[in-house]
Amino acid sequence: MHYFPARDDDYRNGAKVAFRHLLLWIEKNHT
Repeated sequence: MHYFPARDDDYRNGAKVAFRHLLLWIEKNHT
């Protein structure tokens, strides 16, 4: 995902963290 300008690093990092949490949540609920 390289759609955001460099100045939006905080937003990109936040999105990465949220996505990682989402993957963990899906993993936890599919077992």
